[in-house]
Amino acid sequence: MNDSTTEALNKLSKEALVDFIAGLYGQEKYIDNRIDVLMVQNDPKALHKKLKKQVASLKRSTRFIAYNQSFEFSIQLDVLVSNIEKVLLPQSSKLAFEVVNLFLLTASSTFERVDDSGGGVGESYKTAVLLWLKAASEWRVSDGKCKIDWQEAVYNFFQENNYGAYDDLIPDSAELLSEDELRQLAWRFENNVQKILKTQASNDSDFDAASASMGMRSVAEALGDVGLFERSYLITNSKPNEMIKNQ
Repeated sequence: MNDSTTEALNKLSKEALVDFIAGLYGQEKYIDNRIDVLMVQNDPKALHKKLKKQVASLKRSTRFIAYNQSFEFSIQLDVLVSNIEKVLLPQSSKLAFEVVNLFLLTASSTFERVDDSGGGVGESYKTAVLLWLKAASEWRVSDGKCKIDWQEAVYNFFQENNYGAYDDLIPDSAELLSEDELRQLAWRFENNVQKILKTQASNDSDFDAASASMGMRSVAEALGDVGLFERSYLITNSKPNEMIKNQ
């Protein structure tokens, strides 16, 4: 919106703006969602309830979204995430975290019904991952009574990362997790790899070992630890090829 448009809108009466907004309501769901948020934007509890309702609606939906509809859908997701960050987070990091956490948990059900060949929906979830970390770190710092095991929460999301929506969670988690917590997480992944390689019983063992070593690499990225990064490759392949050496 340019300055002249903003200036013209500022000249309109309150009644004219109310009538215009009321006329928009009911035409498009994503517009209704924005209006719903606007009406309760200064009441964090009511806003929290509205945003949770929008996330629940996203979770329940079974409508297939084709490729040509996925871009508009990703915009709707972006608006939801933006409202959590820009409207709710400044008022309550705890409530914002609760909503964005529920949003991230919709990833599997969303990707199962969306043709995201264009990648827009995936980007929406990656944006939400950064917001999850931001809200979590602010809540952790501001509330000494918070009982969440953040290391476990990060680990659990990694374990459920079937669609790559949470790829950036561990690499960007240094703002939330301490160095000790990150190193404990790295040890956990390394221990998982070693256990898998010892058993080699299931057909999924190679995939599981690769996934756990990827966890190690993600922690190495968060820590900026080159030695851990190298070990994450060598633990499953003592003789890496030249392509791996050059990474």
